[in-house]
Amino acid sequence: MGFRQYPLRAIALTVLGAFCFGLAWRSSLTSESSKREPLRGWYEAAPDRLSVKADVSDLEPGLIPKIVENIPEQNFPAEEELPFQLPDDVSDPHLRPQVAAEITDPSTSTVSDDVKQTISQSLTAFHWQKVFTDFYVYSVYPNALDSSDLHVVLFGPNRDNQFWSADVCSCVYYSTDLESSLNNITVKGRLEVLPESKPYEGHNIGAGRLKCPFPREAVQQPLLDVRCQHGSKSGAATFRTPAVMSEPPPKLTFALCGLIHGFVNEQQAVVIEYIEYYRLMGVTKIFWQGIDVGDKTRKLLQYYEDEGVMEFREWKVPYNRTAGDSAHYYGQVAAQYDCIMRTAGLFDYTIIADLDEYYATTRQPPTFASITNNGDSDCVLVQSVFMDPHGNYSGDTFDPESGDPVLRTALITLRSSLIHGQDERSKYLCRMRKVDIPQIHTVQRNRGQAATVRPSPDETILLHYRQTNEPGSVKERRASVLSPQLQPRVAAVWKTVYA
Repeated sequence: MGFRQYPLRAIALTVLGAFCFGLAWRSSLTSESSKREPLRGWYEAAPDRLSVKADVSDLEPGLIPKIVENIPEQNFPAEEELPFQLPDDVSDPHLRPQVAAEITDPSTSTVSDDVKQTISQSLTAFHWQKVFTDFYVYSVYPNALDSSDLHVVLFGPNRDNQFWSADVCSCVYYSTDLESSLNNITVKGRLEVLPESKPYEGHNIGAGRLKCPFPREAVQQPLLDVRCQHGSKSGAATFRTPAVMSEPPPKLTFALCGLIHGFVNEQQAVVIEYIEYYRLMGVTKIFWQGIDVGDKTRKLLQYYEDEGVMEFREWKVPYNRTAGDSAHYYGQVAAQYDCIMRTAGLFDYTIIADLDEYYATTRQPPTFASITNNGDSDCVLVQSVFMDPHGNYSGDTFDPESGDPVLRTALITLRSSLIHGQDERSKYLCRMRKVDIPQIHTVQRNRGQAATVRPSPDETILLHYRQTNEPGSVKERRASVLSPQLQPRVAAVWKTVYA
């Protein structure tokens, strides 16, 4: 007497079980979830990922799926139960497609309200999904150049060469049809390591990507499973199938990608100056992933989100740092690659820069449109130099009379005489749809032909505002030429947000 013989009775019993379990489970989370209530607008309801598995009836033998663990806001021990796990009822292979249908088309779902609330809680933030030990997936995007394949952003075991060289994963495109799996499309994926800045650092977790073919018939399938097996370890993660861009991005639009660290960037006036400087340079929107950002800076970033010029996500690494797991600089490579893939199809160019780095140029007007020669260049790789080694980089500075912030770019007008070599501390701005393998400081490989230029540092340079012991100093005023326009903008935002 299986499920398929008595489908209505089985569904009713399953939903009733979910309802009873959900009441008890939800009450146990009330106190915990209230502690993490985010500021309005700070977490997006993840449009491209689900916290549940889909129909797994056609899995290969030995590939045992499990409910994905949502990574919380702090690092839990590996064996500790994580919050926001879905009830056991949702693990039923016949009920899980209904749960997926609730997300894609709520009007057709028969899932109980309690299970719906559980799903809603699990989708309050972008999060990593654990496939198996040392293997986590975060996001999926189409190749923005021709949508011929999908790229899954991931962390994998850095020291396991067999993992990266084997046919470990498949991508399965499917619908939520409960009666048939004939429409499922399964393709083999290819795992690739993303190059880290310093591969000799000895980390056991490394950033990578899974590339899966994206056949045209798969575009209409609403859901995507990443299903993987390596030796005795197996698991899966579920995403919404991403949309394909129907037209190229508007010309000469510029996105900026970076990380903001609470432990070094709790200088709100400096953050305002940085944002307004890049807006004057022509940046359309800033995409930041944040690590331990304090409430005062969150208030500022919320202002910019409300203005439509900022998109912020918390960046929480999924591995267990307290147990010794580590990746390069808080997973910087994975964060950067996620942002590159996210912006590649939406903006003509994406700019890579840290919060203490300012592009500056003698070109007129001093904008990114000028740096790219009004779009003639696909990629511009810019050399870097440290600013005055004796400058004040420790905090905000204010005018004693007006109380307005004093611009760092106007105050510090000396730099080191040592300009770093090509690709040593360089950064870049590129049409990312033409970039195949980006690194932190340069582009390793493009897709096809791309017009790449390396301007002379006398023309365009990356000014690095940080403490250094490098000897010698020369005058540097390329950033300060924007001060007349920049100062009133910074003062106005400061008064609006913090008055």
